[in-house]
Amino acid sequence: MTDLDALRQAFFGSSPYHQDTQTEPVEVDEGYAVCRMPIKETYFHAGRVLHGGIGYALADTAVAIAVIMAAGPEKTIFTIEGKLNYFAPVPMGATGFLYAKAQLRHMGKTTAVADVDVTFQERTICHGMFTYAIREMRPA
Repeated sequence: MTDLDALRQAFFGSSPYHQDTQTEPVEVDEGYAVCRMPIKETYFHAGRVLHGGIGYALADTAVAIAVIMAAGPEKTIFTIEGKLNYFAPVPMGATGFLYAKAQLRHMGKTTAVADVDVTFQERTICHGMFTYAIREMRPA
């Protein structure tokens, strides 16, 4: 089993949210992750473009994977802050996948910062930065 397969099974296989959105990692390395999410017709709002929260959720997931790949599975991580700037809309009727590519810029003992780009059809639709907290895993 590869790291990617183990990650899909452990992280995404136990997450109803990721199962529902069909979000999955497609490339991972220490401090780096690419995730994809299929575009669904329910992701568009009344303005006839993709809801911004969809890109945000995918970006947050990619950063989480990049952080956990660097911090290790024995750590608990969570978002402190996330910011995206949107450059281009995804019009209603678009099909295919959104991709988020996250790269760590800082990895400390208690925080991590990453840049992330979300793309559709090889065009960057938004760019952002996320800060994550890193904690020791507490026993269940």
